[in-house]
Amino acid sequence: MGAPGAAPAVRLLALCVLVNGIVATAAALLQRDLRQDLRLVVDQVNLWLGAVVALVLAAVGTGATSLAVGRVTGAVVSGVLLLGFSPLPLRFGWDPALLRRLLRFGLPLAGASAVVVGIGFVDQLLVGHHVGPASLGAYVLAANLAGWPVHLLSGPLRQVTPPLFARRRHDPPAARAALGSVARALLALAVPCCVALAACAGPVVHLLYGEEWVAAAGPLRWLALGALVRIVAELLYDYLVVVGRTSWLLAVQVAWLVALAPAVAVGLRIDGISGAAAATAVVGLLVVLPSYALALRAVRTPVRPLLGAVVLPGAAGLAVVVAVRLPGVAGGPDLLVLGVAAAATALAWSLLVARGHLRMPAEVPPGLPPGLPAGMPAEAPRPAATAEATP
Repeated sequence: MGAPGAAPAVRLLALCVLVNGIVATAAALLQRDLRQDLRLVVDQVNLWLGAVVALVLAAVGTGATSLAVGRVTGAVVSGVLLLGFSPLPLRFGWDPALLRRLLRFGLPLAGASAVVVGIGFVDQLLVGHHVGPASLGAYVLAANLAGWPVHLLSGPLRQVTPPLFARRRHDPPAARAALGSVARALLALAVPCCVALAACAGPVVHLLYGEEWVAAAGPLRWLALGALVRIVAELLYDYLVVVGRTSWLLAVQVAWLVALAPAVAVGLRIDGISGAAAATAVVGLLVVLPSYALALRAVRTPVRPLLGAVVLPGAAGLAVVVAVRLPGVAGGPDLLVLGVAAAATALAWSLLVARGHLRMPAEVPPGLPPGLPAGMPAEAPRPAATAEATP
């Protein structure tokens, strides 16, 4: 990435991987039991403790290492809380029968998770290698801003959708209906939000970070749209995990990475960091979503209802764009543009709620059915780390 000075911070952050491995089972147990009240405590301690430690250290002049120390501190303390809140005590064991089942189901999923890491960083690696650390800084800033909708919408949802799907996995029509309901609600929230962020990229960057960072606005327009693809992809990822098609997941992620690397390289040559960001959105639209559609067809899940769920949110997103392009708004003060965008997005959400887009599937009793599909462990592993280590 052209920034070797970051090496000490990366070495320190690697400790978070060890912490995440120790607490992964405890986090999965809380997730299965839908104990989001306890997860809220853990996540807030992780977030705010890490932020406060990082800010204090930065104030005394420790530089980028302060971010790493803050993340490690938050991960360790929140990991201790996870172990304390776990419904079962921490213990280590070895069962060859369970291991075989886990490997048969989990190896493709582990491979897919490894490829996901590459997908998340290949664009930044290419940007840093070809155009240098200054442009990389603007691009990473844009990527962080584009991640807001993902963290706000997809992040919390991924804590509950695997158990939601798992409780219906022995009733395929019910599982497909749950996927449709969740997708409809998620798209109703995500489409206006991501479109508004893309339409207001310039004012957002200028207001939050100042004139010296306006170069991030160009890639943010495309990365915000790419975030919408990520939100949908993560929902479908969890669905395919629960129904046991991890080999399909691996194939989709490999296709994503293989298409993304050359596309970003071409985009960089055409239009710099904005072209690289545009390439990520184009690959998502033309490669990732069609690949997931093929995977859904393989598990006999119709795609048409999901396509229909995009129509009204798409129209709402278009209305948000029109609102911020109105005479007297476009080119106006940042607060005016963002205020109009926020009002238009809130109105869009209200109309979609009135149309029933946020109606969720009925709950089922929390006890999981006794039988399991062949080769599937009692609980589907999750690709995401538990005590978040990403700075």
